[in-house]
Amino acid sequence: MLIRIYTQQNRLLPSIISRYFENWTLLYAQGFYKGQPESSVVIEIDTLGQDYNPLARIDSIVDEIKTLCGQEAVLVQKFIGGCEPKSELL
Repeated sequence: MLIRIYTQQNRLLPSIISRYFENWTLLYAQGFYKGQPESSVVIEIDTLGQDYNPLARIDSIVDEIKTLCGQEAVLVQKFIGGCEPKSELL
């Protein structure tokens, strides 16, 4: 399963993600929100072939990101097999 987490930039994100997962990528994105430029971070986590349920770990990461960045919600996308992505606002 491939999981994407969309959040704000913070220099502590790599240390948080590294505590939970070994295979992940941090992507920096430039976009627009309500017509204003915005920068954000996309965290891609590859859990294919892992022997554990990654969703509990994702919930823990999301809770830490919310606290760290002061966000009310964090967008999480789960890609399962060849299916369309399922997005949840956590």
